[in-house]
Amino acid sequence: MKTLLRIKIKEQFFKKSNIIMLLIIPLVIAYICICFNKETRDPSKVYSAAIIDHDKSEFSFSFINNMKEYREIDLYIQQDIEESLRRLSRGKYDVVYEIKDGFQSKILMGEFDDILISHKEVNSTAVKWLNDQVSLIVVRKWLYVDVLSRIHSLDPDFKEEEFKERFKEAMTNNKILSLKITNINNESGILEDSETKDNFVFKILWGTIIIFFIISFGKKTVDDRERGIITRLELCGLNKLQYYVTNLLLLMLNIMIPFTISYFIVGFFSLQSIISFINVILFTIFYTICTWLIIILIGLIFNSKKSYGLASQVYLLVSMILGSELLDGMSRLINYASWLFPIKWYMYFKI
Repeated sequence: MKTLLRIKIKEQFFKKSNIIMLLIIPLVIAYICICFNKETRDPSKVYSAAIIDHDKSEFSFSFINNMKEYREIDLYIQQDIEESLRRLSRGKYDVVYEIKDGFQSKILMGEFDDILISHKEVNSTAVKWLNDQVSLIVVRKWLYVDVLSRIHSLDPDFKEEEFKERFKEAMTNNKILSLKITNINNESGILEDSETKDNFVFKILWGTIIIFFIISFGKKTVDDRERGIITRLELCGLNKLQYYVTNLLLLMLNIMIPFTISYFIVGFFSLQSIISFINVILFTIFYTICTWLIIILIGLIFNSKKSYGLASQVYLLVSMILGSELLDGMSRLINYASWLFPIKWYMYFKI
């Protein structure tokens, strides 16, 4: 076994083409992650929020405009709740608000109970602050209507425009709570609770590349079996288990070397996160072994190169779709079925 491993390592790592590939892969992944990271939101924005207006009234439009005035909020106006929730689960938004139908009529009647819906994936101080600010906007709107109604009951000829200007000035000059961002080992000064876009891209790329690597090794195994190489090795004293373990160790080297390099280049590693780095390495190894077992099983079931190639490509395609969470939220059955694929576990794991 040691002799076979030594021979395969020499074949794999002493070829210029293989060495170049091991260096190119982490550079390409790092470049893609950095490009995606540049597209992230304005660093002055603390949290991103999506809002869906079901009421389509003067008050709901005014409410949205009030939210836009907060420099800390990166606000997206959306129409489709299902798509917004999928983006929420992928970390695009930190919270999704729905303005319920009847928003304006309830406030005009002096009520503000159950007029908004909040969807969130994480519990954090910033999201709680955001919810507080949203609540304050609603209370101010209700207060405006209530006070104006009382004034009109005393003076029917009172002009609303004058009151509107004074009320707006009073609300602007009396901000109950503002959010100060403290820089703690973070150049942007923002402490994120949700997964960043470059984390997601890094994981989906590596999750897919690992499957591709394993499929390539599986193809070599099927080829060795067809050509009788495994049988000849057994006659030389190397059993099937030793053969598979040798290939798994070689596969691990091919994966973990470029993975570690790309992890450092992208900048996820720091001296304060050594434990996190070890956890990432261990979980990546675990994911690789689980995927390797599935590919070996596919190779045993589909024991010709043609059938194995088709089955493995289908597995790769399905894993990419489920791993990228494109179908998340479509149905419970799909959500449950996706957990049968190791890439789903890998994407769920936080880097």
